[in-house]
Amino acid sequence: MNLFYKRAIVELLETFSKAEVKEFRGYLQYKEGKTLVDLWTILHKKHPKYNISDEKVFELMRPNKTYNDGLFRMWIAELTRAAKDFISIQAFQENDFLVNNTLSMALLKRRVVKMGRKTLANQEKMLESTKQPDMHYFTHCFLHKDIAYQYMTVLNYLNTSDNLQEAVDYLDYSYLMQKLKYLFAMHNRKRIVNENYTFRLETQLLDYLDQYPQEDNPLIHLYYLMLRLIRDLSDHASFDRYLAYYKRYKKEIHPIEARQLTTGAINFCYWNIQLGHLKFLMPRLELAKIMIGEQFVLVDGRMPGYHFRNIVRIGIEAAALSWVEAFIKESLPLTLEEERPYLEAYNWAYLYFAKGEFKTQTPWMRKMEQGDFSFIDLNNEIAFRILKLKTAFEQLGSKAKPREHEAFQSQLDAFRNFLTRKSAMPENARRSATNFQKALHQLHQLKQRKTLRIGDLKSYILDLQPIQELPWVLGKII
Repeated sequence: MNLFYKRAIVELLETFSKAEVKEFRGYLQYKEGKTLVDLWTILHKKHPKYNISDEKVFELMRPNKTYNDGLFRMWIAELTRAAKDFISIQAFQENDFLVNNTLSMALLKRRVVKMGRKTLANQEKMLESTKQPDMHYFTHCFLHKDIAYQYMTVLNYLNTSDNLQEAVDYLDYSYLMQKLKYLFAMHNRKRIVNENYTFRLETQLLDYLDQYPQEDNPLIHLYYLMLRLIRDLSDHASFDRYLAYYKRYKKEIHPIEARQLTTGAINFCYWNIQLGHLKFLMPRLELAKIMIGEQFVLVDGRMPGYHFRNIVRIGIEAAALSWVEAFIKESLPLTLEEERPYLEAYNWAYLYFAKGEFKTQTPWMRKMEQGDFSFIDLNNEIAFRILKLKTAFEQLGSKAKPREHEAFQSQLDAFRNFLTRKSAMPENARRSATNFQKALHQLHQLKQRKTLRIGDLKSYILDLQPIQELPWVLGKII
């Protein structure tokens, strides 16, 4: 028996909303033949899991006929093509600027003058009324002005207008916007996963913008400032200027761009914290609150687990414990149901650890230690194991006996072995967790008065890059 939900097409079909399931049927009725309409009539009843066999679908399509795998595969291939066409048309129709520019050009090619001019005028109004432009806005403006210029030259070559000049100006804006954004993205990725890129024309572009900073264009200016910051993490004064400018203009740019710029600023704070500049803990929390308030952390109305856990960590590292408690209570219901048991247990345990309420923390830790508990992914399990080590370290009193120190060292060794066994772990994640283990080993030595001097120990720890839990580690020696 062949199970339909294992077919490649299901990855696409299961993303259809209830409205799209209905709309797709109408699309098939309009564009395709009776076979695909009948096939979808059967399949849509199994949406979104499609828990049905190929043989059963064939039986419902062709009663009293023997299953024909070749014929069934042909039906699925046709349905796949139709589904791809359907979502492509949907995506096209959702972009009014693209639709109008495409229509204007098509009308020009047919010399449909009156309708073409009306379409151009409608596009002009839409572009002028845009209050939150995104990266593609300037490209749409360029194409619109270019088409308007072509209308003029085709209909009356001797006429004059500003269309050509405006087209060239928007082309400049479009290039500047996209070049700045992708240069920033390349630097960001290089810091996160150590990819190598060639930053062509970056110096020349920044030299030009130093002279002509485009402050009248907030989106371009913000990406220019962010690119400057990510290239020089020591430029703390420029970060303050960036933050002030961002807060002033964030309502005037598209949410997609605002989210990207907020994330970039959070990353700038994170990398500075990694260098030991703990003054960035509070600005990072402030930015995280913006992410929450603007709903940048939600995906289809839900908060992914990595966002939830990261925000809790940001709040705890900034010592905003009351705020974190309120956040957990308010936002936990927004998380995905399959992630919620872990997020609830880990983050309450983490918060009670930060408060020093170890008795209240213990039941949550025990819950995660149960054999059938699901951590969802390896990163979550590492976070739990690190929290367990931190808890054990904090509970080592100043008068701990030698056997207690030996037991703690055994836990450290077990964690190091755990990281070694996980061969599929991304190298960056392994290094940051391993460096935490090395730093905690030194803190344990300090507790036993067997380590470097405080100043040398701090330098040693800051050289461990990247490293998890750096604010907590530094808090033990500062």
